Parts: sequence; structure tokens; C-alpha cells
Amino acid sequence: MDSLIKSVGESDYQPEKYVKELSQRCMGPEELLQQKTNVQSLGEQINTMLKKNVFYNYIQFIDTAKEIANLEGEMYQLSHLLTEQGSLLNSLASSSIVSEKMSNSGKEVNGVQNAEVDNVVEEKRVHKLLNIMERVENCNNDWLSKFEVAKKSQILVENKMKSAVDHKMIQRTDSIQLVHNSFEPETPEPELPEWIIDLADDLDVLIAQRHFEDANSLISKARQYLEEQTDQISTSIEQEIKTKLENRIQALTLVLTKELQVSPDKSHKGGLRAARRAVRILNQLDKSSQACDLFLKVCSNLLKSQLQYVKRDGAMSTFVKKYSMVFFGTTIEITHEFLYKAFPNSSACSSAFILWIIQEVNDFMVVLIKHMFVPQTSLSNLSECIKVIHKNCQELCDYGIDLQFQIDGQLRIPLTKSINDIKDKTIEVIKIRFSEDKWKPFNLKTKQQRDKIVEEYTNYGFSNIESYNKGDSWIMLTQNTITFTRTYLLLLNDCLVLYSTDLANVIDQLLYEVFAAHCNYIKSSLKNKNFVNDINIITTNARFILDIFLTHCFKVYSASTGNVNPQIHTRLKSEFGVIPTQNITGYI
Repeated sequence: MDSLIKSVGESDYQPEKYVKELSQRCMGPEELLQQKTNVQSLGEQINTMLKKNVFYNYIQFIDTAKEIANLEGEMYQLSHLLTEQGSLLNSLASSSIVSEKMSNSGKEVNGVQNAEVDNVVEEKRVHKLLNIMERVENCNNDWLSKFEVAKKSQILVENKMKSAVDHKMIQRTDSIQLVHNSFEPETPEPELPEWIIDLADDLDVLIAQRHFEDANSLISKARQYLEEQTDQISTSIEQEIKTKLENRIQALTLVLTKELQVSPDKSHKGGLRAARRAVRILNQLDKSSQACDLFLKVCSNLLKSQLQYVKRDGAMSTFVKKYSMVFFGTTIEITHEFLYKAFPNSSACSSAFILWIIQEVNDFMVVLIKHMFVPQTSLSNLSECIKVIHKNCQELCDYGIDLQFQIDGQLRIPLTKSINDIKDKTIEVIKIRFSEDKWKPFNLKTKQQRDKIVEEYTNYGFSNIESYNKGDSWIMLTQNTITFTRTYLLLLNDCLVLYSTDLANVIDQLLYEVFAAHCNYIKSSLKNKNFVNDINIITTNARFILDIFLTHCFKVYSASTGNVNPQIHTRLKSEFGVIPTQNITGYI
């Protein structure tokens, strides 16, 4: 970095030559990228130093102006005092002259000798007073002249401090022009228009009065004038105008960036529209990069303030839904404002916006994961919340921004853990239910209750469920079979909501192990001597589970995932076989 600073600071520095040497010296793209990073870092450092110097010189200029104003007031007060002293001495001199007349009249009374002595004394007094008056007047004039000289010198020093580098450039250019033009006759320079002469003062007034659009228009007009008249005006004058213009552009940029800066005491009522004016003018001043960074900070602050209004009490699913709706709703508003209003057709700013939105989604998911994945959360609640998130996320796709892959990546690890936990809990529940199962047909007490179950399974997609009816209120499926099928269908639907390429294996393992656990308990019941008299009801339920229910579940699975030949179905069929219709000794 030090060598880079030294090389850039040399008077004969040539960027093209430096880049050529650098490309020859660097080995591979990594070193080139590192050098690029160094140059960008150097640019930021120099930019920061220039801002600090401008700010420091501006403060010094203001302080010096105040000191000059105070000194000027004191000098005028001193001049006034000296003038009063001169008047007082004049009055004293007049009084002496009067006393001289009085002394003349005293000649007749006191005699000639005394009168002569008095006249000599009085003449000496008058002479001394006249000398004092002359010195006071000379001192007054001398003070005033020295003050004017000091004032002009101070102003000259300030001007040199503000544009030392620019004056050196002007002197170098003037010296070249002097040598070049020494053999040519002098040509008179064209007179500058009055608005160019008053450019700096007019811009200062417009910026102070917050007429930013008018200031920007005047800057554009001045730039166009300099481009058109570059051959008509001298280099020194052109450079001086450009220096003043650049200083006012920096001042205007500073004011506009303050308009976009985020602070705790600023109101958010204006929202993004309040930032349009500053962003538009900064873009016109070729300060899009600064405007983009500040505008994105405004967006972050707006998004944060909107999310703070979402209450974090109550049900987890309710909070997640509201939080997701607010986040994506505000993000869609920001996206529309950024891409279509603030920075249209700006690829660099669009890239910065993509990075910004990725970071905001990461922060958003950190909050949601903290609230979603807590103990005792069911897979149904998780799937419901993630379904809402995916739906809200899909609305951003209309702007060409697809964040679902990133969101699924954030959810993969906690979801995998939750799915495995739910699998273990479900298998434990199956074990408890089988320990209590008596393998008896399910008595619904009334025909109406039994018809409700038949209707329920018909709605699931099962046909001929009525064939399992017996009598007015009995069904040849056990209560444990009804409970398991309901649980497994709910589990299947939740898993299909969560299904993705990253989670496919863990979801398939869940579906397989839960189904296999139930089949293993049927197998153990067939071998249990306590259920010798219940072989028919066990066989009927086993056939329903393996032939009808399993086939239905994996039709739903195939339709949702697009996998027409799911391995889970094949694996379960191969492991547990098909129920025979008569000889049950070969079953399972």
C-alpha cells in the first residue's frame, strides 16, 4: 500500500503505464483482485482525507472571518477614540488661545515683564498640544492603513489554504503557456458572462436556501459552458472556475447526503418518497454510488421500524404470518421504489440492492427460526408457517428476485432436526397405541357416527370403504388403524409442503420408518398367541394398510413430488409383502 501511495503521488505518474506493469507483475487473477482491492482502499482513504481537509479549512475560514470581523470592530472603536482625543486637544488649544487674550489684558494690570513671561509659557503649551495632535492623527492614519493591509493579507492566505494544490496546477500550466506563447502576440481574453462571475456566490445562496434543483441546474449550465468555451478562455481562469464549481458540488453533495442519513431523531413518516428528491439530484451529479449506499440504509431503517410494530406475543404461527407479511410487503415496496424510481437501468446499483436484500433476508430468517423451532412445535405448525413464507416470497419473483432457495437453505438444518425429532415421537406413540390395542372392530355407537368416518375416508380418496361396514355401527377396522391412517395422512401432507431436494432424504426416511413401525407391530401381533382368535381382523386391517392405504399414500406422494416410482413404496412392499387371501402363514 505504501509503494502504491508513493507511486501515485509522483509528478510523472501515468495510470496506463502503472496498470500495464501491474498486470505483468501479478501472477493469476487472485493477485490482480488483491491489487484492485488495494486501489479501492487507497481511493477511499484519499476521499476521506480530502473531506476532512475541506471540512477543516472551511471551519478555519469561518473562524478567521469571525476574528477579522471582531478585529475590524475594535480598530474602528480605536479610531473613534483617537478622533475624540484629537477633538479634545483642539478644544484645549482653543482654550489656550482664549487665555492668551486674557493674558494680554493682564499686561495693563500686572506690568510688561509679567505679561512677557506668561506669553512665553503659553506659546510652549500651544506648541506641545499641536505636536500631540499631529502624533495622534498620524497614529490614527497609521493604524487604519496597517489594518487594511493585514486584512488583505489574511484573505490572501485563506485563499491560498483553500486551493493550494489547484494554484500549483495553475502556475505549472501558466508557465507552460508562457513559454509556448512567448513568440506569439498577446490576444485579448473574452469577457466572462456575469452569471459565471457570480457562480460561486449564487450557488452558496441556493444551497443555503435549500433550492437544490436550481443549484443543480446552475451546475449543469456551468459545466456545459466550460465544455463549449474551453478554447476561448485561459487555462488559469478555467481552472479557477472549475475549482470553485467542484467546491460547491461537494457542498451540495454533503447537504444532500445529510438528507439521506439515518438518525434516531429523524421521523420515518416520509418513508421512501422523502428520499426521492435527494437521490434524484445525487444521480444527476454523478454520485449514484453514494446515493445508493445511503438509500439502502434508509430502506434498512424503514424495514426495521415496520417490523418493530409486529407483536411477538400470542401463538407462534400467528406471529410468523404477520412478521412474514410485513417483511415481504415492505420489501416489495422498497424493491419497486429502488428499481423503478430511484435507480432505474443501473446495473451497479442493482447488484448492490441484491446484496442488500440477501442480507436482510438472512436477518429475517434468524428471527423466524428463533420463534418457529421451539420444543413441542408440531410439523403441522411448521409446514403452515413455511407455506406462508413461500407464498409471500413468490410475490417478489414478479420483480425477478427469487429468494426461495436462500430461505430453504436457512431452514434446512433446523427442519432436519425437527423432522427427526417428530419421527422419533411418532414412532413412540405408535408403540404405546399397539400396547393398548385389543384387535377388535371399531364400534361407533351410532350409524350416523360410522357414516361420518366413511364420508371422511371417501373425501381422502378411498373408494369402497363401505365394504368394511358391519351392522349399523361397526366397522371392520380397529380404532388403532383409524388413528394411524389419520396421523400418517396428516404427516404426509405436512412433509409434502416442506418437500425440497435438500430435505428429500430426511422426509423419505420419516415416511418409511413411521409406516414400517406400524407394519412391524402388525407382524408381532400375528405371532402373538394372545391374538390367535383375532387372526381374521388382524389380516383385514393388514390388507387395508398395505394394499389400499399404502397405494393411496404414494399416489399422493408421486403427484406432489413428480416421482412416479417412489422408492419408499417399493421398499415397504418388498419388506412386508402382500397379504394372502386364505393362507395367512406366509404373511409378513
